[in-house]
Amino acid sequence: MVPLTIIGGYLGAGKTTLLNHLLRSAGGRRLALIVNDFGELAIDAELVERRDEEQISLTNGCICCGMSDGFDAALDDLLARSPPPEHILVEASGVADVGVLGRYGHLPGLSPDGVIVLVDATRIRALAEDRFVQRTVRRQLQHGDLLIVSKIDLLAPGRLEVLRAWLDGTFPDVPRLESSPDGLPLDVVLGALPEAGRPDGAPSELAPHAPHPDYVSGARRFPGVLERAAVETFMAALPPSVLRAKGVFNIDGARFVFQRTGNRSSLTAAREAAAGAGEDNAVVAIGLASRFAPRSFDEAADRLAASALRARAPG
Repeated sequence: MVPLTIIGGYLGAGKTTLLNHLLRSAGGRRLALIVNDFGELAIDAELVERRDEEQISLTNGCICCGMSDGFDAALDDLLARSPPPEHILVEASGVADVGVLGRYGHLPGLSPDGVIVLVDATRIRALAEDRFVQRTVRRQLQHGDLLIVSKIDLLAPGRLEVLRAWLDGTFPDVPRLESSPDGLPLDVVLGALPEAGRPDGAPSELAPHAPHPDYVSGARRFPGVLERAAVETFMAALPPSVLRAKGVFNIDGARFVFQRTGNRSSLTAAREAAAGAGEDNAVVAIGLASRFAPRSFDEAADRLAASALRARAPG
């Protein structure tokens, strides 16, 4: 299953800046990007190896595709590649309904990996009240699994607190963070690789997520076979301060990949190439250093590891 992430936000919010950052920071991952306006896509010139009418091949092995033949056709083309991409990103147009695009993650061969919406701190309140675009803008924010508030450095003194209060009151259930689009760790958007898990019994060892000291990550690895109910309980028990989490689990004799982006969690059958750390279970979680709740993560991971031990016990 290939994770599908939707990146949305109204015009000028910073989507292209974020995508260039992700492509520059791919770190060996084979990323594929689908865009609406392919001809206007401003990919950094130093990344481009070859460009033709409907595809940009990048020097790091990533590719960018248009959707002149339709979104479904673009997805089918990517999934038919050998090997397929490790992650598919979709840059939604500035007026797109990101909630509808997010549903494509349930198609065969794909797994839904969240809707990330860029928010322009300098314009969002005006846009949300504009009678011509307010419906579109508010729908994007409501359907986001994680909001990234950009351009906060351009706000007048005192306006950031006002914006935070407005977001808290208007979209209280959507997790968010404040960051420049080119200052986000790759793992916050795409998920940390589960091989980073620590052995069973070891503390999660939360540490600065280098080279981004504003973020911390916790990880755990343990052997055994899990029941699906135990994994679902673990997923529900993760604290709201977890912005991103990824895991691979042995569930009833099969390998599954767990993904969480903001509010959205999914559990899908793993491709062989995504099996992760051998036959172990492994999970990694990332959050802001100022908000992450390490004890809650450790307690949830402890309960999950204990259930695996019980599952392995004779009788």
